[in-house]
Amino acid sequence: GIVTAIAAPAYVRAQENSRGQACQQNLSDLNDAKEEYAAEHRLKNGAPIPDGMNALIQAKQLPQIPQCPSGGTYTLGGVGSLPTCSVGTT
Repeated sequence: GIVTAIAAPAYVRAQENSRGQACQQNLSDLNDAKEEYAAEHRLKNGAPIPDGMNALIQAKQLPQIPQCPSGGTYTLGGVGSLPTCSVGTT
């Protein structure tokens, strides 16, 4: 019982850290794909990506739409801005 009481919070923290790192990687991948797409299509800062993430997949910038490991929703945003996740500050 005592070991479980000590180990459980550490396990939960490790899971949360892992999900946060995976989310950050997804956001970085989204940003890279968006910026490559924007450069290839000569989009200016602030311009939206037409058809959003689907356009990135069709242009082969992304293999698939990434899924947030915490169940959040990614927002691509315009060219020059960072993508965001609806979960926490990741």
